[in-house]
Amino acid sequence: MKRQVLVNNNVATGSISDRIPLRKNCLPLMRNICNMSRINKKTLTAYLSWAIDRDITVEKWTTLSGGIHQNLHIYTRSNTGKQEYVIRVMPFARNNMLPYDMQTEYFALKDLEKVDLSTPKVWGLDLEGQFLGQAVFAMEFVEGISVLDAASDSPKEIPRLFTEAIWKMNQISPDQVPSVATKDPNPQGISNPLSWVQNQLPLSQLPHLLTKAYDFLERQKPEKLPRKVFGNGDVGPQNFICRPEKIIAIIDWEFVGFNDPLSELMLLHSWPEEKPFLKEYPIDRIYCEIADIDPEILHWYEMLSNVTGWIYSSRDGQMNRAKVFESRLEEAL
Repeated sequence: MKRQVLVNNNVATGSISDRIPLRKNCLPLMRNICNMSRINKKTLTAYLSWAIDRDITVEKWTTLSGGIHQNLHIYTRSNTGKQEYVIRVMPFARNNMLPYDMQTEYFALKDLEKVDLSTPKVWGLDLEGQFLGQAVFAMEFVEGISVLDAASDSPKEIPRLFTEAIWKMNQISPDQVPSVATKDPNPQGISNPLSWVQNQLPLSQLPHLLTKAYDFLERQKPEKLPRKVFGNGDVGPQNFICRPEKIIAIIDWEFVGFNDPLSELMLLHSWPEEKPFLKEYPIDRIYCEIADIDPEILHWYEMLSNVTGWIYSSRDGQMNRAKVFESRLEEAL
């Protein structure tokens, strides 16, 4: 299949027709919709026909919520039958604390198509928004049940499979994902999880309890921290899909990179908000068992997750949420 990518003019040179192998029957329609932001059957059909590189007709679509991006669930038909796709749409406004690099996500998933890891196939990166008025790419729709929904029915097997999928993802080496590795000067080095806290706001602005917690983190920082590993950047169980034959697919890669694996797991101390996943299932301890890490280190990471959660909540003006983290810190200190 031809590589279908539309990039910004300051990234590549030459006209669009010189740079991109567009199908002839898409060109007239593409010119007509070049600057339209409205999404309809005509624009979606033109985009997917170009992206997948075959004649496709869009029958219907719905919106999918979640993450900082926007998703469209597309139902189509072609001469090969009916297929479903997801279109990732760049949001108009982005959270400054969580910038979304659509290009990195797309090329990371392209790299992962060559790796023994269950991830969705992707097609048709259009950074210029030529088809739908916003940057987009198409993604395979992955059928299945999320780990979040499946865990309660199988509280031992599913958490174990979930953790094993995370571990398997973490074993991918930099040379297998060059599009991501080139963005990190030391992809397998040891990160300093406290540096993020230090960079967010002056420590003098922290309330007394948070200052006390930060002092604890500095004093009790483990001598040996895990090396950075490859990951999707969001190990929320809603992003891991249970498929047949005990395969777990990983579908969300918007924050892909190389990070401290235990810092990544700390998200599960506070999400979902109403019932944090780590309160229900010992994913962190299962991970330590698989990775041969001393689980005593986990208390330090839990403290770090509460400080991090407080900073995010305070910055977002969610003061009731910030108080939840304060109460957790009081219990832990």
